Amino acid sequence: LSTPSFRLAFLPLPSFPCLPGPRRWRGGRSTARPTQAKGGTDKRGASRGWDISLRHPAMDYLEREYIAYEQRMQRHEEVEERQEQRRDQSRWTQRAGSLSSGPVSPPALVWLLGRRYHGLEDASWRGDFSSLIWCSYRRDFPRLAPYRYTTDAGWGCMIRAAQMIMVQGLKVHFLGRGWRVPHKLEDRRRCRAFVDLVSLFVDRPAMEHVYSLHNFTKVGHATVDKLPGEWYGPAAASAVLRDLAAVHRYRLASQLALVVAKNEVVYLDDIDRHCSVASPQDAGEEKDEAHDATVPSEATAEPLDPAAAAGGGEPESLFFDPLLHIPPEPTAPPPSEPVTNPTWDASLLLLIPLRLGLESVPPEHAARILAMLELPQSIGFIGGRPNHAIYFFGHHGNELHGLDPHTTQPTPEVEDEEFPSLEFLASLSCPRPQKLRVDRLDPSLALGFYFRSWEDLNQWHECIEEMAKDGGPMPFRVEMTTPAPAEDPDPLDLTFEDDIEAATGTNPVEDEDGFLLI
Repeated sequence: LSTPSFRLAFLPLPSFPCLPGPRRWRGGRSTARPTQAKGGTDKRGASRGWDISLRHPAMDYLEREYIAYEQRMQRHEEVEERQEQRRDQSRWTQRAGSLSSGPVSPPALVWLLGRRYHGLEDASWRGDFSSLIWCSYRRDFPRLAPYRYTTDAGWGCMIRAAQMIMVQGLKVHFLGRGWRVPHKLEDRRRCRAFVDLVSLFVDRPAMEHVYSLHNFTKVGHATVDKLPGEWYGPAAASAVLRDLAAVHRYRLASQLALVVAKNEVVYLDDIDRHCSVASPQDAGEEKDEAHDATVPSEATAEPLDPAAAAGGGEPESLFFDPLLHIPPEPTAPPPSEPVTNPTWDASLLLLIPLRLGLESVPPEHAARILAMLELPQSIGFIGGRPNHAIYFFGHHGNELHGLDPHTTQPTPEVEDEEFPSLEFLASLSCPRPQKLRVDRLDPSLALGFYFRSWEDLNQWHECIEEMAKDGGPMPFRVEMTTPAPAEDPDPLDLTFEDDIEAATGTNPVEDEDGFLLI
């Protein structure tokens, strides 16, 4: 009874739920279940080489589990290694032609708003990405009268994407392409130009917040027949931005014209007409009275009138209606010949709505979309997946980079003396880009370009012509002049006597009442 083997043979076996059932011990030897090895031989048929009575029954199970664990870890490492090899190979795959395979080329560069970088870890890329202004869902803003919406979560993603491409164009227009957002939030609050810029997009129905959700939905109802709560497409969002930008230009002196291409064709004479005309006929006085500041602010916008708030005075000071301030289109006749070097009095933001397929973007068009993001005049495009709009600003190989608005954040209080708050300024920076392969992109999108002068437009036109020389299909066309509208026949001329006589060789016969019998 004092021998070690005798004492070990009668040790109680702990009842672990993961261990097999207990063994029965007889005379210092174990009797295992039929699925287990008996005696001194394990499943592999090899002799253990030691006395079974000195081995605890749980050791067999732990040994098998450890061997299985090592095998699983080895398989996992092999899978990870193969995936890393495939990722490395995709970085070396040429973008032209098929998106799945191609000849070996240098590693794909990272592009952001027409500039290239050596990788996502590039400090320059991180600085430019952090300077992008993120517009996302908001909650608890003043309701969209007469409706009860106080949040756009679930339906306003295309509106937010349109705001992002617009604020990016305004940022380049007012502050320049190389300007970066200050790193510290306190420095951002002290940067008056930046605060005035983001104030244009705060969700309030007022003139100083011309691109707010309230003004966007109000103009969208009249322009594209969209009610609050309905999804917008890229073309509809571009049309609303055109009208809001016209209000911004002639009421707040933004010096920025927005032109939307029609039927996937860019007409240069139409652009010259919008950028060369100082103001519409009935908006000239408003522009002369506008302030000379580059970025409008609350101090320069129309102040609220206490008398109007009490029920008298001008109602515009209480509730801004953008539909009452959209100026008419320039009525100057198109020139007979294209202007070679016009003088612009306003810069240009060009939006080109496109429809590149039925369900997905063809590979030849996908390569063109990536090439458009590499042009120096690019400010990205709005698109995404069905009912999931994203603002895209660059790409890395065949992978698009964008800002996803599908994050709900609180609406800032503009009446607060501390506006903008540090929380609101922090909410304008996206922590990471949204990635989407270009072959999974929805075929409905709208490209955006910014031109500070006619020289930039001419340079962009030359780049588009060079792309067209490759022989592949282009997503849009550029024409010098707008075609003259076709003359419609007189709607009251219902006799068509000449056509009948030419077709039948006889004169039409009229009855006694003077009606024509055909």
